[in-house]
Amino acid sequence: MCPWVSSNQLRLYYCEWVGVECYIKMAERSSTEDTWSYIRAFDEIHENGISDSQPTLTADGLMMFYVRKIDGGKYIWKATRPSIEEPFSEIAEVSELNDPCNTVDHPSILPDGLTIYFNSQSDDPEQSIYKATRSSIGDPFGDIELLEFCEPDKRESSPYVTPDEETVYYRGNLTGWGIYVTHKVSFEVGGCLPR
Repeated sequence: MCPWVSSNQLRLYYCEWVGVECYIKMAERSSTEDTWSYIRAFDEIHENGISDSQPTLTADGLMMFYVRKIDGGKYIWKATRPSIEEPFSEIAEVSELNDPCNTVDHPSILPDGLTIYFNSQSDDPEQSIYKATRSSIGDPFGDIELLEFCEPDKRESSPYVTPDEETVYYRGNLTGWGIYVTHKVSFEVGGCLPR
C-alpha cells in the first residue's frame, strides 16, 4: 500500500495493484474522526505496462516523488502540479538519484522538498540508506551521502524521516528483521534501537 499522509492527516496517498500494474491513488476525509473516502487515481502519471508506487510529497502537496518499476528495475520519478486540486504534470525521472546497476526506491522527501532520503540495493543483496540535498526546488539533488548509522551489512532500507530530521525509522536486520529507529544524536556513534 505504501501510504503517505499529509501533515493535517486529511489526505492519504497510496499505491494499489490493478491487475498486473500498480497505480498511485488518493483518499480524503473531512476530519481525523471521519473515515477515508476514495477520491481518485493519478492516471495522468501512469503509463500502460508500468507500475508506480511509494508516493512521498512535499508539505504543500505540489511535488510528488514516487517509484517507477520499468523492466524489472526501480527508479525514483517526480511529478509536479500548480495546485492540489489540479492534475500532476511535468513528470520526469530523478536521474541524479538513480543507478542503472542498482534498485533505487523508498524515497522520503522532507516537507520543503530540499532533502530526500532513499535506499539503494545492489545485487548482493545489500541495501543502504542515502541522503541527498539541493539548494532550491528547481535544482537537481546533489551531495549524495551514504548513512551508516547501523551495521553496513544489515540491509537498512525503507526510511521514514521526521520533518526535523531528528529521527529516522527504517527496516533493518540488526538483531533480526524489524523496524528500527535511530536519533540524530546517535548518528555518529551508530546507535540503533529496535522498535
